Amino acid sequence: MHRILLSLPLLSLLMGGLAVPAAAQMMPPQGPKTMGPMMQHRGMPMHKPFVRHMWFMQKGVPPRYQVLRNPLPPSPEVVAEGKAIYREHCLSCHGPEGRGDGEAGKELQPPPTDLSFIIVRPIASDPFLFWTLTEGGTPLGTDMPVFGEVLSEEQRWAVIRYLRAEIAPKPDDPTDW
Repeated sequence: MHRILLSLPLLSLLMGGLAVPAAAQMMPPQGPKTMGPMMQHRGMPMHKPFVRHMWFMQKGVPPRYQVLRNPLPPSPEVVAEGKAIYREHCLSCHGPEGRGDGEAGKELQPPPTDLSFIIVRPIASDPFLFWTLTEGGTPLGTDMPVFGEVLSEEQRWAVIRYLRAEIAPKPDDPTDW
């Protein structure tokens, strides 16, 4: 017996969904885009809007960012520079551990992303993170600041090195995985 594996777009096509991408067909037709109640994160249901995630799933990273790779080495000096920049520009919304629980972010809708969760996921590629820092929430209609106008390219890459080195959960901490 042969099994046929179908991708979601192909399955959508076969089911008559020519006009609407498969990812969009799975979303609720109105209201904020939220993760379903079955999605779990640290034992709690995820109900935070994942606006950028949904954008990425439907459109990908804008073409001008797709080929970018972090040119900075993961050295202690670069990580320290990234940490200083994070503390000055990101900590107030994303919090000291990157969990999206900073004081300034409490009133934002959607709330700041939990960077400690997303940084170890496949979505957190160099192009995705650099795009996020560079354009902020402008293309998505969220309150995240546009750091392309505030930070140099090197500073944005340093923040990404810091996120990967210190905000990412450590393999020896099973509560974060």
